[in-house]
Amino acid sequence: MFKEQLLTTINYNKIKSKLGVGMLIKASAIFSLITLLTLTVIISILPASSINHFFKVTTIIGWQFYSSKIYLILILCLLLISAILLSVITWTVKIEDMHKNILIVTLLSIFSINPIALIFNWIKHYQWQKEETFAILKTRWWTNFKFALGIKRWLVIDYTIIGLFTGVTIACAFIEQNLLPKMPYGGGIAIKYIPLMVISYIIGFAGGWLTGMISALMSLLFIGGGYVINAWSYLLDYFLPMTTPAIISLLRFNLKADKSIFTYINYFLHCFLVCLIIYFWQTIAGYFIWSQITNADGSKNIWSGFNPLFYSLVYNFIHIFLFTYPIMQLTIPFIYRGLVSHYVERYR
Repeated sequence: MFKEQLLTTINYNKIKSKLGVGMLIKASAIFSLITLLTLTVIISILPASSINHFFKVTTIIGWQFYSSKIYLILILCLLLISAILLSVITWTVKIEDMHKNILIVTLLSIFSINPIALIFNWIKHYQWQKEETFAILKTRWWTNFKFALGIKRWLVIDYTIIGLFTGVTIACAFIEQNLLPKMPYGGGIAIKYIPLMVISYIIGFAGGWLTGMISALMSLLFIGGGYVINAWSYLLDYFLPMTTPAIISLLRFNLKADKSIFTYINYFLHCFLVCLIIYFWQTIAGYFIWSQITNADGSKNIWSGFNPLFYSLVYNFIHIFLFTYPIMQLTIPFIYRGLVSHYVERYR
Protein backbone atom coordinates (compact mmCIF):
# COMPACT_ATOMS: atom_id res chain seq x y z
CA MET A 1 0.00 0.00 0.00
CA PHE A 2 2.78 2.38 0.97
CA LYS A 3 4.71 1.49 -2.22
CA GLU A 4 1.69 2.26 -4.40
CA GLN A 5 1.16 5.60 -2.68
CA LEU A 6 4.85 6.44 -3.12
CA LEU A 7 4.73 5.62 -6.83
CA THR A 8 1.55 7.66 -7.20
CA THR A 9 3.20 10.63 -5.46
CA ILE A 10 6.32 10.37 -7.66
CA ASN A 11 4.24 10.19 -10.86
CA TYR A 12 2.14 13.14 -9.69
CA ASN A 13 5.26 15.21 -9.01
CA LYS A 14 6.65 14.31 -12.46
CA ILE A 15 3.43 15.34 -14.17
CA LYS A 16 3.31 18.54 -12.13
CA SER A 17 6.93 19.32 -13.02
CA LYS A 18 6.26 18.70 -16.73
CA LEU A 19 3.21 20.94 -16.64
CA GLY A 20 5.17 23.67 -14.89
CA VAL A 21 8.02 23.59 -17.41
CA GLY A 22 5.53 23.44 -20.27
CA MET A 23 3.72 26.54 -19.05
CA LEU A 24 7.05 28.32 -18.60
CA ILE A 25 7.98 27.60 -22.22
CA LYS A 26 4.56 28.75 -23.44
CA ALA A 27 4.80 31.93 -21.36
CA SER A 28 8.31 32.66 -22.66
CA ALA A 29 7.09 32.27 -26.26
CA ILE A 30 4.31 34.80 -25.69
CA PHE A 31 6.69 37.15 -23.86
CA SER A 32 9.20 36.98 -26.74
CA LEU A 33 6.41 37.71 -29.22
CA ILE A 34 5.16 40.72 -27.23
CA THR A 35 8.71 42.03 -26.76
CA LEU A 36 9.56 41.88 -30.47
CA LEU A 37 6.20 43.43 -31.36
CA THR A 38 6.83 46.25 -28.88
CA LEU A 39 10.29 46.88 -30.30
CA THR A 40 8.85 47.00 -33.81
CA VAL A 41 6.29 49.59 -32.74
CA ILE A 42 8.94 51.66 -30.94
CA ILE A 43 11.27 51.65 -33.96
CA SER A 44 8.33 52.62 -36.18
CA ILE A 45 7.54 55.61 -33.95
CA LEU A 46 11.11 56.81 -33.45
CA PRO A 47 12.26 59.51 -35.88
CA ALA A 48 14.73 58.37 -38.51
CA SER A 49 17.23 61.00 -37.37
CA SER A 50 17.52 59.37 -33.93
CA ILE A 51 18.17 55.94 -35.46
CA ASN A 52 20.76 57.41 -37.84
CA HIS A 53 22.47 59.11 -34.90
CA PHE A 54 22.60 55.78 -33.01
CA PHE A 55 24.32 54.08 -35.96
CA LYS A 56 26.51 57.16 -36.56
CA VAL A 57 25.06 57.70 -40.02
CA THR A 58 25.29 61.35 -41.10
CA THR A 59 24.92 63.64 -44.11
CA ILE A 60 22.44 61.52 -46.05
CA ILE A 61 19.56 62.72 -48.17
CA GLY A 62 16.53 61.31 -49.97
CA TRP A 63 15.16 57.85 -49.25
CA GLN A 64 18.55 56.80 -47.88
CA PHE A 65 17.72 58.94 -44.84
CA TYR A 66 15.06 56.35 -43.88
CA SER A 67 17.06 53.25 -44.87
CA SER A 68 18.33 52.59 -41.32
CA LYS A 69 14.80 52.69 -39.91
CA ILE A 70 13.40 50.47 -42.67
CA TYR A 71 16.29 48.04 -42.20
CA LEU A 72 15.58 47.61 -38.48
CA ILE A 73 11.83 47.23 -39.02
CA LEU A 74 12.33 44.52 -41.63
CA ILE A 75 14.75 42.61 -39.40
CA LEU A 76 12.28 42.77 -36.51
CA CYS A 77 9.51 41.54 -38.82
CA LEU A 78 11.58 38.47 -39.70
CA LEU A 79 12.18 37.81 -36.00
CA LEU A 80 8.46 38.31 -35.35
CA ILE A 81 7.63 35.58 -37.85
CA SER A 82 9.86 33.17 -35.91
CA ALA A 83 8.28 34.23 -32.62
CA ILE A 84 4.77 33.70 -34.01
CA LEU A 85 5.66 30.24 -35.30
CA LEU A 86 7.26 29.30 -31.96
CA SER A 87 4.17 30.47 -30.06
CA VAL A 88 1.88 28.47 -32.34
CA ILE A 89 3.98 25.34 -31.84
CA THR A 90 4.25 25.59 -28.05
CA TRP A 91 0.52 26.18 -27.62
CA THR A 92 -0.95 23.77 -30.18
CA VAL A 93 1.48 20.90 -30.83
CA LYS A 94 1.91 17.80 -28.67
CA ILE A 95 5.09 17.64 -26.63
CA GLU A 96 6.13 14.37 -28.36
CA ASP A 97 6.01 16.08 -31.76
CA MET A 98 8.16 18.92 -30.44
CA HIS A 99 10.79 16.43 -29.28
CA LYS A 100 10.79 14.72 -32.67
CA ASN A 101 11.34 18.13 -34.30
CA ILE A 102 13.73 19.56 -31.72
CA LEU A 103 15.97 21.13 -34.39
CA ILE A 104 13.05 23.22 -35.69
CA VAL A 105 12.13 24.31 -32.16
CA THR A 106 15.77 25.18 -31.48
CA LEU A 107 16.13 27.35 -34.58
CA LEU A 108 12.85 29.16 -33.91
CA SER A 109 13.93 29.80 -30.30
CA ILE A 110 17.20 31.30 -31.53
CA PHE A 111 15.61 33.42 -34.25
CA SER A 112 12.94 34.71 -31.84
CA ILE A 113 15.64 35.49 -29.22
CA ASN A 114 14.05 33.20 -26.61
CA PRO A 115 16.77 31.61 -24.43
CA ILE A 116 14.23 30.27 -21.92
CA ALA A 117 12.43 28.16 -24.53
CA LEU A 118 15.79 27.09 -25.96
CA ILE A 119 17.19 25.87 -22.61
CA PHE A 120 14.08 24.22 -21.19
CA ASN A 121 13.12 22.53 -24.45
CA TRP A 122 16.53 20.89 -24.55
CA ILE A 123 16.23 19.88 -20.88
CA LYS A 124 12.90 18.23 -21.60
CA HIS A 125 14.33 16.68 -24.75
CA TYR A 126 17.20 15.19 -22.74
CA GLN A 127 14.72 13.69 -20.28
CA TRP A 128 12.66 12.33 -23.16
CA GLN A 129 15.75 10.61 -24.56
CA LYS A 130 15.88 8.36 -21.51
CA GLU A 131 12.64 6.68 -22.44
CA GLU A 132 12.80 3.23 -24.05
CA THR A 133 11.13 4.36 -27.28
CA PHE A 134 13.98 6.78 -27.96
CA ALA A 135 16.41 3.94 -28.72
CA ILE A 136 14.52 3.12 -31.91
CA LEU A 137 14.23 6.79 -32.88
CA LYS A 138 17.93 7.34 -32.19
CA THR A 139 18.92 4.49 -34.54
CA ARG A 140 16.68 5.86 -37.28
CA TRP A 141 17.99 9.39 -36.68
CA TRP A 142 21.60 8.26 -37.12
CA THR A 143 20.69 6.44 -40.35
CA ASN A 144 18.98 9.56 -41.69
CA PHE A 145 21.86 11.78 -40.62
CA LYS A 146 24.44 9.67 -42.46
CA PHE A 147 22.27 9.77 -45.54
CA ALA A 148 21.90 13.55 -45.22
CA LEU A 149 25.67 13.93 -45.22
CA GLY A 150 25.85 11.81 -48.37
CA ILE A 151 27.53 8.87 -46.61
CA LYS A 152 26.27 6.17 -48.92
CA ARG A 153 27.20 4.35 -52.08
CA TRP A 154 26.63 6.74 -54.94
CA LEU A 155 24.99 5.35 -58.06
CA VAL A 156 25.29 6.48 -61.66
CA ILE A 157 22.02 8.39 -61.25
CA ASP A 158 23.58 10.42 -58.43
CA TYR A 159 26.49 11.55 -60.59
CA THR A 160 24.07 12.28 -63.42
CA ILE A 161 21.88 14.44 -61.17
CA ILE A 162 24.94 16.33 -59.89
CA GLY A 163 26.04 17.05 -63.47
CA LEU A 164 22.53 18.08 -64.47
CA PHE A 165 22.07 20.47 -61.57
CA THR A 166 25.56 21.88 -62.04
CA GLY A 167 24.56 22.86 -65.56
CA VAL A 168 21.26 24.33 -64.35
CA THR A 169 23.04 26.32 -61.62
CA ILE A 170 25.60 27.73 -64.07
CA ALA A 171 22.79 28.67 -66.46
CA CYS A 172 20.94 30.44 -63.62
CA ALA A 173 24.13 32.27 -62.62
CA PHE A 174 24.66 33.39 -66.22
CA ILE A 175 21.05 34.60 -66.50
CA GLU A 176 21.18 36.63 -63.29
CA GLN A 177 24.57 38.06 -64.22
CA ASN A 178 23.64 39.14 -67.74
CA LEU A 179 19.85 39.27 -68.13
CA LEU A 180 18.23 40.05 -64.78
CA PRO A 181 18.29 43.52 -63.17
CA LYS A 182 21.32 44.15 -60.97
CA MET A 183 22.09 46.54 -58.15
CA PRO A 184 24.78 49.22 -58.73
CA TYR A 185 27.66 47.36 -57.04
CA GLY A 186 26.67 43.73 -57.53
CA GLY A 187 23.80 41.60 -56.32
CA GLY A 188 20.17 41.59 -57.32
CA ILE A 189 17.76 38.73 -58.02
CA ALA A 190 19.78 35.59 -57.28
CA ILE A 191 18.15 32.45 -58.69
CA LYS A 192 21.22 30.21 -58.72
CA TYR A 193 20.64 29.10 -55.13
CA ILE A 194 17.34 27.39 -55.95
CA PRO A 195 18.81 24.41 -57.90
CA LEU A 196 21.55 24.11 -55.27
CA MET A 197 18.91 23.74 -52.55
CA VAL A 198 17.02 21.17 -54.60
CA ILE A 199 20.10 19.01 -55.27
CA SER A 200 21.00 19.12 -51.58
CA TYR A 201 17.46 18.02 -50.75
CA ILE A 202 17.64 15.09 -53.18
CA ILE A 203 21.16 13.72 -52.67
CA GLY A 204 22.51 15.19 -49.44
CA PHE A 205 25.19 17.50 -48.13
CA ALA A 206 28.10 16.03 -50.11
CA GLY A 207 26.24 16.17 -53.43
CA GLY A 208 24.95 19.70 -52.79
CA TRP A 209 28.36 20.97 -51.71
CA LEU A 210 30.08 19.38 -54.73
CA THR A 211 27.52 20.92 -57.10
CA GLY A 212 27.98 24.33 -55.49
CA MET A 213 31.78 24.08 -55.63
CA ILE A 214 31.85 23.16 -59.33
CA SER A 215 29.29 25.84 -60.16
CA ALA A 216 31.25 28.49 -58.25
CA LEU A 217 34.45 27.62 -60.11
CA MET A 218 32.71 27.59 -63.50
CA SER A 219 31.06 30.94 -62.74
CA LEU A 220 34.49 32.56 -63.00
CA LEU A 221 34.12 32.29 -66.78
CA PHE A 222 31.50 35.04 -66.97
CA ILE A 223 31.82 37.05 -63.74
CA GLY A 224 32.94 40.60 -64.48
CA GLY A 225 36.44 41.50 -63.38
CA GLY A 226 35.15 44.38 -61.27
CA TYR A 227 33.18 41.99 -59.03
CA VAL A 228 36.16 39.85 -57.97
CA ILE A 229 38.78 42.01 -56.28
CA ASN A 230 40.93 39.25 -54.80
CA ALA A 231 40.78 35.64 -53.66
CA TRP A 232 39.00 36.58 -50.41
CA SER A 233 36.25 38.48 -52.21
CA TYR A 234 35.68 35.48 -54.49
CA LEU A 235 35.61 33.11 -51.51
CA LEU A 236 33.12 35.20 -49.51
CA ASP A 237 31.02 36.52 -52.38
CA TYR A 238 30.75 33.44 -54.59
CA PHE A 239 32.33 30.22 -53.34
CA LEU A 240 30.94 30.07 -49.78
CA PRO A 241 27.46 31.37 -50.74
CA MET A 242 27.14 28.79 -53.51
CA THR A 243 28.16 25.92 -51.21
CA THR A 244 25.95 27.14 -48.35
CA PRO A 245 22.63 25.63 -49.62
CA ALA A 246 24.05 22.17 -48.88
CA ILE A 247 23.31 22.86 -45.21
CA ILE A 248 19.58 22.36 -45.74
CA SER A 249 20.15 18.62 -46.22
CA LEU A 250 20.49 18.44 -42.43
CA LEU A 251 16.97 19.87 -41.98
CA ARG A 252 14.99 17.88 -44.50
CA PHE A 253 13.93 14.75 -42.61
CA ASN A 254 10.56 16.21 -41.64
CA LEU A 255 9.67 17.25 -45.19
CA LYS A 256 6.94 14.72 -45.77
CA ALA A 257 3.94 14.56 -48.04
CA ASP A 258 1.63 15.50 -45.16
CA LYS A 259 0.35 18.94 -44.25
CA SER A 260 1.62 19.20 -40.67
CA ILE A 261 2.74 22.53 -39.28
CA PHE A 262 6.34 21.31 -39.09
CA THR A 263 6.36 20.63 -42.83
CA TYR A 264 5.42 24.22 -43.61
CA ILE A 265 7.86 25.57 -41.01
CA ASN A 266 10.59 23.55 -42.70
CA TYR A 267 9.85 25.37 -45.95
CA PHE A 268 10.34 28.66 -44.15
CA LEU A 269 13.48 27.60 -42.26
CA HIS A 270 15.18 26.14 -45.34
CA CYS A 271 14.89 29.38 -47.29
CA PHE A 272 15.47 31.70 -44.35
CA LEU A 273 18.51 29.85 -42.98
CA VAL A 274 20.20 29.64 -46.40
CA CYS A 275 19.60 33.35 -47.03
CA LEU A 276 20.81 34.25 -43.53
CA ILE A 277 24.12 32.42 -43.94
CA ILE A 278 24.65 33.83 -47.44
CA TYR A 279 23.85 37.28 -46.03
CA PHE A 280 26.57 36.76 -43.41
CA TRP A 281 29.22 35.79 -45.98
CA GLN A 282 28.42 38.60 -48.38
CA THR A 283 28.19 41.23 -45.64
CA ILE A 284 31.75 40.38 -44.57
CA ALA A 285 32.88 40.50 -48.21
CA GLY A 286 31.17 43.86 -48.75
CA TYR A 287 32.75 45.35 -45.65
CA PHE A 288 36.30 44.51 -46.73
CA ILE A 289 35.69 45.57 -50.33
CA TRP A 290 34.04 48.93 -49.55
CA SER A 291 36.46 49.78 -46.75
CA GLN A 292 39.51 49.34 -48.99
CA ILE A 293 38.47 50.52 -52.46
CA THR A 294 38.67 54.26 -53.00
CA ASN A 295 37.85 56.19 -56.17
CA ALA A 296 40.31 58.56 -57.84
CA ASP A 297 38.73 61.58 -56.12
CA GLY A 298 39.12 59.95 -52.69
CA SER A 299 35.44 58.96 -52.32
CA LYS A 300 34.12 55.46 -51.73
CA ASN A 301 31.33 53.65 -53.58
CA ILE A 302 28.97 53.81 -50.63
CA TRP A 303 26.11 56.09 -49.63
CA SER A 304 27.31 59.37 -48.23
CA GLY A 305 27.40 59.29 -44.44
CA PHE A 306 27.44 55.49 -44.12
CA ASN A 307 30.37 53.57 -42.68
CA PRO A 308 31.40 50.49 -44.74
CA LEU A 309 30.06 47.91 -42.25
CA PHE A 310 26.57 49.37 -41.90
CA TYR A 311 26.40 50.06 -45.62
CA SER A 312 27.28 46.42 -46.30
CA LEU A 313 24.57 45.28 -43.85
CA VAL A 314 21.89 47.38 -45.53
CA TYR A 315 23.02 46.82 -49.12
CA ASN A 316 23.24 43.04 -48.83
CA PHE A 317 19.96 42.90 -46.91
CA ILE A 318 18.27 44.50 -49.93
CA HIS A 319 19.98 42.04 -52.26
CA ILE A 320 19.28 38.91 -50.20
CA PHE A 321 16.04 39.44 -48.28
CA LEU A 322 14.13 41.84 -50.54
CA PHE A 323 15.04 40.41 -53.95
CA THR A 324 16.25 36.82 -53.52
CA TYR A 325 14.40 35.48 -50.46
CA PRO A 326 10.81 36.11 -51.70
CA ILE A 327 11.43 34.26 -54.98
CA MET A 328 13.11 31.42 -53.13
CA GLN A 329 10.27 31.17 -50.59
CA LEU A 330 7.64 31.08 -53.35
CA THR A 331 9.32 28.44 -55.54
CA ILE A 332 11.03 26.04 -53.12
CA PRO A 333 7.86 24.63 -51.44
CA PHE A 334 6.32 23.70 -54.80
CA ILE A 335 9.53 22.03 -55.95
CA TYR A 336 9.92 20.16 -52.67
CA ARG A 337 6.36 18.86 -52.70
CA GLY A 338 6.81 17.71 -56.28
CA LEU A 339 9.88 15.70 -55.24
CA VAL A 340 8.43 14.15 -52.08
CA SER A 341 7.01 11.06 -53.81
CA HIS A 342 10.32 10.37 -55.58
CA TYR A 343 12.28 11.00 -52.38
CA VAL A 344 10.13 8.65 -50.27
CA GLU A 345 9.98 5.95 -52.95
CA ARG A 346 13.71 5.84 -53.53
CA TYR A 347 15.23 6.39 -50.10
CA ARG A 348 12.59 5.36 -47.56
